[in-house]
Amino acid sequence: MNGKTTLFAYLHGALVGEIETGRIRCGESLPSAKKLCERYRVGIRTVRDVLAALREEGYIKTEERRCAVVIYREDVSRENQRAICALLARRSSVMEMYQTLAVLAPPIFSFGARCCGERVLRQLQRGYQKAGADSPKENWRASSAALHRLLAHCGSPLLGELYSSMELYTQVPVFEGYQNPYLEAIRHDPAGFSTALAALAEGPPERVEQCFAQMYQNVGLQVGQYLQDLAADYPQVGEDPASAFRWDAEKGRVYTYTEIGRDLLDGIRAGIYPDGGFLPPAAVLAQRYGVSLSTLRQALEMLRQLGLVEVYNGRGTQVTLGRMQLSEESICQAGNRRDALLYLQGMQFMVLVLPRVAHLAFPHVEREVAQRVTEAAKGGGKSPLAPLIVAVIEAVPLASLRQIVEQTNRLLQRGAFLFYLQGRRAQRNIRAAFHTCVEAADALQAGDEAVFVQKLTDSYRLILERARQRFIEAGLPGAAEIVLP
Repeated sequence: MNGKTTLFAYLHGALVGEIETGRIRCGESLPSAKKLCERYRVGIRTVRDVLAALREEGYIKTEERRCAVVIYREDVSRENQRAICALLARRSSVMEMYQTLAVLAPPIFSFGARCCGERVLRQLQRGYQKAGADSPKENWRASSAALHRLLAHCGSPLLGELYSSMELYTQVPVFEGYQNPYLEAIRHDPAGFSTALAALAEGPPERVEQCFAQMYQNVGLQVGQYLQDLAADYPQVGEDPASAFRWDAEKGRVYTYTEIGRDLLDGIRAGIYPDGGFLPPAAVLAQRYGVSLSTLRQALEMLRQLGLVEVYNGRGTQVTLGRMQLSEESICQAGNRRDALLYLQGMQFMVLVLPRVAHLAFPHVEREVAQRVTEAAKGGGKSPLAPLIVAVIEAVPLASLRQIVEQTNRLLQRGAFLFYLQGRRAQRNIRAAFHTCVEAADALQAGDEAVFVQKLTDSYRLILERARQRFIEAGLPGAAEIVLP
């Protein structure tokens, strides 16, 4: 099992990074507590705890009813040197992220525009025009606020969280003596974001794609020139692979007992613990996983609520596959509820971006994977989608895009068992999706890119539609809010 990152550690690390690398400089204000909650998808208590820690550590000062202000400051020359080194260490990753934004932004924001409707889009346009003209920083804040409001209508916090991570990573501090790349971008294309917003409201998908690609390309070119100028003055600073973009889609969402429950479930599905047999004693399992008996019992209770086991006093825990079910009681358990919602949000994301991701990957996907997909479909035990999507992910040419899709796929693996354990009706739905997946593999083998992309996307769309409906029927709060692409 992997180590977990708490929401406190995630937010604290993100803000310290912003401050120490100069992206939020001494004397500047942090976003309000409410905006931090929205941007990082954390609760107000987590935000307050992090701000209190930053105050104690000397990074910020706080006053009642005012935004926290950064007070962290080294000697100016040392501070700039450190910030410049940190920026140049990730310069190639920053530039690649602009390419990734050009791939992901059009389908995501087009979907957001469809979800929110024409009236909200007009409000966003007016709000941006009113707030975004004063300075590059205000321009960025206004455009960011408009796009986050757009994404809020998709019913998926995952989309907003991912976009926050990407836009924050692409921000670069501007140092005295160098041209401001954002001012240069506005000078070269003063109506860039306004045009993109107008395209969302009025234009066909091709126009949206063109406008967003042009906007990110323009900003990326100016930022690239700025980074080249910095690198020329600091030739001794190399790039650091550890500074590459990382998105942890599971941060703060991992319960130890659910990890143990999933591991035991994998053992049941693999036949290590056969139907009718007994799991090892609780004390043995607790020692194996390095947890308390209380945590281990939570894992067993999770499996019991799913109908996978029955716990008998004095006898132990028996595997009972014949009684498995997805009841309202089991789906509303905290760990299962989070996994199920993240599963739906991850599926929604995949349906939105797979057409573009699969298009980029297609020339590089190993054709041999088609045979493994067919064999998995015939075997009936493993998902044929698994080898196919892994092959697609490995073939994505952009490292940041590859990491994002890989993280999303991990979320799907965490929640898939909840959908797969829903009886015969779900099994029929799964078989239909797997059949479509095999058609995608056949198209890959035949070199038919258009059919491959369509069938692979259809596989995920079919699972999303059926899983969403089944989770709604099982009483999952929030499932109905996930909008179908």
